[in-house]
Amino acid sequence: IYQKAYDLSRVMPIAHSIAQQAVASMLRWIGALYGFQNIILVGGGAYLFKKAIKEAFPKHKILEVKEPLYANVRGFQIAGMNHAPKLFATPAAAAQGGA
Repeated sequence: IYQKAYDLSRVMPIAHSIAQQAVASMLRWIGALYGFQNIILVGGGAYLFKKAIKEAFPKHKILEVKEPLYANVRGFQIAGMNHAPKLFATPAAAAQGGA
């Protein structure tokens, strides 16, 4: 916080318990309805959920992206860059099939 490091070891057991509860809730929602082989951890809280996910899905492959904290914003950027040409296309270019 404000570029100052804090020791979080005291609250990590609480964070892990909350992550376990969240994963258990997710399992109740998806149940056996969905089949999947891979789990991809993204987002700023990925490191908090890693242990709980591994415990809940011991046979699944769990993938982690590089710098998961920025994964969502990178996805939004890519989506925006793909969508922006459609938003700002001139009517003449759109009529000709161009961007």
